[in-house]
Parts: sequence; structure tokens; C-alpha cells
Amino acid sequence: MHPSLLAGSAAVLVALYWLLARRRPNVAATIDTQAIAALNRAQIALLAPDESGQLPMGEPVQAAAGVLPLPATPRERAAFSRRLAAQLAGDGPQRLAAIEAARRWGGRQTLPLLYRGLRDVDPAVVRAAAQAMERFRGRSSASPAFTQALPRNVARTR
Repeated sequence: MHPSLLAGSAAVLVALYWLLARRRPNVAATIDTQAIAALNRAQIALLAPDESGQLPMGEPVQAAAGVLPLPATPRERAAFSRRLAAQLAGDGPQRLAAIEAARRWGGRQTLPLLYRGLRDVDPAVVRAAAQAMERFRGRSSASPAFTQALPRNVARTR
């Protein structure tokens, strides 16, 4: 091959690689905005507490036993889960009350809310979410594939 043809093809390949190379991800897309928003809400709640104590989305769910009956029907469970999610977007005491209500309910539908509670900025909410998740530790929704124990040589090959 001619040396100038070889150099030209190498230059074209380098230019194509440079143009088509994978771009670096946007730094703003990798930031956890939920944690920042929760921190901002906590700071605003410390600086300017609300005088009325009411949420704009309605009455907050109370965590004390006997205040609010636990949901029984699927429609009530969905509404209760939505109210807990809305209350989890509030300030510190409302988030703590939502986690306590989710702990008292004890349904598997509360696991996403409890995971959000584990990443909260308020240590009391994180502690309550961790205590509520203790109920689910070691459980799995999938049934075991085998009901009898495998021989030792088979168990070691997995």
C-alpha cells in the first residue's frame, strides 16, 4: 500500500472514533435529586415552621394505634399507600409518622416507602424505617425450588 493512503485511512479512523466515541454522562443527571430536595425541605422546616400544621394534600396519616384503621380491601390499601407516599414528601415529623404507619401496617406494599425512608436526612426517620424493615429480613416472596436437601456434591457445584 501507498504510505499516504495508509496515513489518510488512519486519520479517517481516528476522526470517526473521536466523533462517534461515547460521550461522558452529564454530571447533573447522576446527582440524587430526591435527597437534595429532602434536605431542602428539612432546612426550610427548621427555618420557617408552618403555623397551621396542615398539609396541603389533606390530613396526615397518624401512626398511633387506633387513630386510623388499617386498610382491608385492595382499594383501601392503594389509597393508604398513596397517602403514605404523599406524607413522606412532607417535613420531618410527617415523614416519621408515615414510616410508623407503614411499620404498623406491615404490608409488602410499604417496602418502597421504607427504602425511601432509609435514605432520609432525618436520623429518626432512618431509624424507624430500619426497624420497620426488620419484619421483612430473611423473607423471600419466591418459593424454594427443591423441598428436599441436595447431596453435598451437588450443593458444592452451585
